[in-house]
Amino acid sequence: MTLALAALAYGITVAALVLLTIRVRQLLSVYKKGQPDPTRSGDRGARLKNMLTEVLGHTKMLNFTGTGIAHWFVMIGFGALFGTLIPHTVKFLIQISHFH
Repeated sequence: MTLALAALAYGITVAALVLLTIRVRQLLSVYKKGQPDPTRSGDRGARLKNMLTEVLGHTKMLNFTGTGIAHWFVMIGFGALFGTLIPHTVKFLIQISHFH
């Protein structure tokens, strides 16, 4: 039973990764059709700082006070979920490998 559930879970994961790969390739082909912007290559440090401020601070989302705060907590929740899934997946794979 456990092996069947593991196979199902990993099958769904593989399907999701295939769909993600297809979508990323589609988006990259759209992006490559655009004109180059020489102004985007300068001052990488400032651009990185701006990106981190926008993502972690949700500065634009906070214009919608309640919604922005809720969205920030959802983002943090997804980060925490991802952080817990990796160790548990590894632990599960180790347990299955010792099962045989």
